[in-house]
Amino acid sequence: MNVESSTRTPISRAVLEARELGDAGPCRHRRQAVRPAAMVLATLVILAVDTTSAFAANECLQWVRRFDVGSPGDRAGHSMAYDIHRDVTVFFGGDIPGGGPEHYFNETWEYDGTLWRKITITGPVPPKRAMAAMAYDEIARHMVLAGGETHNGLLKDTWIYQSTAPGHGTWTYAGDIPVVNDLPAERSGASLTFDESSQKLVLIGGATFKNGDEYTHATVMRWNREAGWEAHPGGGNLPNMGFRPTFARNGLARHFAAYDTDQDWLVIHGGWQGCYTEGTCDPNDDPDENHYFVGLKTNEISVVLDANPSNNPGLQQGAMVYDSNRKRLVSFGGFKVGVPSGSVASYFELAYTGGSPHPYVKLAAQAVQGTRPGQRTRHAMVYDRARKVIVLYGGADGQLNFADTWELVPLAPERLQTPPVRHEACEDTPVQLGAYFRDPPPGFGVHSYHWLKNGGLVPGATSHLLSFSSITPGDAGFYQYVVTTPCGNSITQSPPTELIVRPKVRITSFDAARRDLCPGQAVTLSVSATGEPPLRFQWRKNALPIAGWTNATLTLSNLKHADTGDYDVQVANGCNTVTSPAAHLQVGVSIQAQPQSISPDVCKAGSLSVTADGVGPLRYQWRLDGVPITGPLRQNVLGVTSSNLTLVPVLYQHEGKY
Repeated sequence: MNVESSTRTPISRAVLEARELGDAGPCRHRRQAVRPAAMVLATLVILAVDTTSAFAANECLQWVRRFDVGSPGDRAGHSMAYDIHRDVTVFFGGDIPGGGPEHYFNETWEYDGTLWRKITITGPVPPKRAMAAMAYDEIARHMVLAGGETHNGLLKDTWIYQSTAPGHGTWTYAGDIPVVNDLPAERSGASLTFDESSQKLVLIGGATFKNGDEYTHATVMRWNREAGWEAHPGGGNLPNMGFRPTFARNGLARHFAAYDTDQDWLVIHGGWQGCYTEGTCDPNDDPDENHYFVGLKTNEISVVLDANPSNNPGLQQGAMVYDSNRKRLVSFGGFKVGVPSGSVASYFELAYTGGSPHPYVKLAAQAVQGTRPGQRTRHAMVYDRARKVIVLYGGADGQLNFADTWELVPLAPERLQTPPVRHEACEDTPVQLGAYFRDPPPGFGVHSYHWLKNGGLVPGATSHLLSFSSITPGDAGFYQYVVTTPCGNSITQSPPTELIVRPKVRITSFDAARRDLCPGQAVTLSVSATGEPPLRFQWRKNALPIAGWTNATLTLSNLKHADTGDYDVQVANGCNTVTSPAAHLQVGVSIQAQPQSISPDVCKAGSLSVTADGVGPLRYQWRLDGVPITGPLRQNVLGVTSSNLTLVPVLYQHEGKY
């Protein structure tokens, strides 16, 4: 779809001159007397591209200034791009206020979220510059740098940066940007973006000079790696591809550009629209600032948001990135010529709806907590995919350059562990349920927690852990956490975790009374128990398992004397094992303690005893050498029919086995 306009909003000469003073490089030093008319806006724009996100409607973000990572120094107009394979941000060049060569830089730095490190370059280094285009080629796995400006003019060269070892790298010259539309190939303020759909880098626009006049390139090129720069197959320039907003002013420079990897849109907004060929317009006429949000998809550029200058004034010299975690395009900074910052919407969102003809719509602003970076322009920004944060560095406000590192961090709680839908545990055992979320970054408050049981608050349960030292059946139920961020956003666990308490074994009845039975009789022992099924039974005699007896009832028929003993039962489940008291079974008579041998002196006293158990009153009969002690044998022998036998006095004829 073409982007067209039949009207132009007049811009005074004073405003035009002020805008030029806000530009980078040679432009920003023109007409110093009217510079105050340029206003810098600290602008945060979040373009939402996934309205189904859990936090799209009420997200919490915060800018965090990193004082602990070092700094490349005061810098504006520098280039930054993110290396997705090494998870580092690469930084090159930039400038500080002033006009000499000493005010431009060609240092290379890398940032991993922990420290800025200056890279030692082996071999040639690109000339000093600012306002160059740089992006990471995800296929070739290297950085590409193109154009820019230095103290004495604009540049058209292309360089490739390759990391060779930690802290070391090389730059390789890769040719010049070609001449297009009779304009010089040199340019500054172009954008370079990796297009994932075509797997190539796309270079758009940029400002240049011809015969003392400033023009803006309308070229759209792709980096072909082997062959260098080539015209984009969609037509090679913005008008041919559908960008025709204001008469012949179809070039673009110092704009915002980022690639939405979820929708495959290369989204562009803002920037300066100037003449892109000689003869089509007067470069000295008042230019326009682009207020459109447009997108390049495949080979065509179309409007992605229905916007007009009254509700979306164009900005320039800011930065935009795509946050693939939150699925947002995030834009920060820039300025609008002659417009006070208070009259320009500094923060808004777009949501992708897929509607026609404009697939994005405006949403309400999100909450950004804490202190934001100060007003600025000509800064650089990347999205760190590994750490899921946006990194902003440096920039300028008038003659003031910055050397600060900021990170835009989402405070939507990041869950580290998915809670179970079901948790089973035995009664009287410890249990711990957890709401495991990453802690907020430094500078934030803490997450707060509350636990619910069956929908009601659990008193005192305000930790990320809900602990039971010894659970009971009454603790069973459905539990869920509610985590609240420092911004006040809350997430309730869904579905809740069902806590199931498995009852341990309890013996409810067992008759441990003594049983005295005669041989040939029968006996039955039984037990009743409760607990989490299945229950397992094991009967024992004298603490040893009885093979085959694994039911709740033990029946012994045709009893024998050998069945005498202490009987118990063990009842078990998956939680515990319980042993019943022992029940003694006596079958017939049992001698529990045999008489012990003695050697008494003749004519002295001697005694023997026996301990026995049995059914009913016991009868005793002592024997000597197998013969009952009766008649003459009983002389001087007492207790022949009791458990104790006494010899008084002991005679030689008493010798023998008793």
